[in-house]
Amino acid sequence: LAAEYCNLNQLNIFCMNEEIDIQLFTEKSRLLHIFQKQIVTLCVSGRRVLSDRYSEMYTLANIFSNILLNFINLLHLKFYSLYDYNAAYLSFVNQSPMFFSSTLVELHINVYNFNDCLYLLDGRLHQLHTLFVKVFHILSLFHSPDITELSFVNEMHFLSNKDIQDTFTDFKDYEVISSVDYFPNDGSSQSHFYTYPYTLRHYNNITNNFPRRLFNYVQVVTLFDERSFEYEFFMRLVQAFPCLKDLTITNSEPQKHKQYSNSNDENQDFPIIEYPHLIYLNLFEIHDDYAEQFLLDTKTCFLNNIRLSIDDDVIQRVTQNFTRDATRNNYSKVKTLYRYQSVDLSKYC
Repeated sequence: LAAEYCNLNQLNIFCMNEEIDIQLFTEKSRLLHIFQKQIVTLCVSGRRVLSDRYSEMYTLANIFSNILLNFINLLHLKFYSLYDYNAAYLSFVNQSPMFFSSTLVELHINVYNFNDCLYLLDGRLHQLHTLFVKVFHILSLFHSPDITELSFVNEMHFLSNKDIQDTFTDFKDYEVISSVDYFPNDGSSQSHFYTYPYTLRHYNNITNNFPRRLFNYVQVVTLFDERSFEYEFFMRLVQAFPCLKDLTITNSEPQKHKQYSNSNDENQDFPIIEYPHLIYLNLFEIHDDYAEQFLLDTKTCFLNNIRLSIDDDVIQRVTQNFTRDATRNNYSKVKTLYRYQSVDLSKYC
């Protein structure tokens, strides 16, 4: 740095990849050498690295550990993805990095499971009084021989879309769009509500229930549902989001009605769906049907070269080890391919 910043005690860092992240927070880093004693508030955020979500979790754990070990007067730490959609999580499951802090009082963080949360609360952060934590995965309760009787009181009130709409009766000058989704398998729910027209760049966790509106500003979309996404859903998607550039899909349910354009069976012909601006396609924890939905040229047409992130086993099955004729055209548009291997993390918990 060209000057000394003796009064600087707060730092926000936006990182773009794991390699840069690690270089910034090692003992050899010039950043640490200059600021390690004077920074009391630190925010580290960034865009997810999509190549390997599991190695990413453990890398983030090491970065987190290095931060606590090197910023010796740190009081407040925010360590998370800048965006809620496609958020990154750290995990201590496969490794237990050594870290502690005798100064940290407030922490904002995303972790993979509840064990990771408990790891943070085992006494190593003994001055901590405020914790904001987002837990990605909470396992079902296993049998404990020490518990002979366990009762739950289930008095949860499930809100309807009308309940939410009724709370916006004072917004007379705006149209308020809302939707409610419940996921019984996951034991969770979500609600969306916003004024229309929608002016944000991203729209997160879209389900089959998303409203029939036009979203001209949205470029980044994530999809999730416990119900299958059918052909009609994807046709509606491209019509609703004409500027879509970045699409992430999570859905393990097989399609009920697999449609093919120009098919010879009894189904009518269905138009091939075109994605005029799509350049990032991320298929995480999907059924093979959704890989076919995008890789078969009888279903989808890419107008641009794309970057594809997908499970290695899935793409090998769907493309028949990259020999299937029906996938050649669309696969030729894939200029960058990230193939990751699914790992069953439950065996470590």
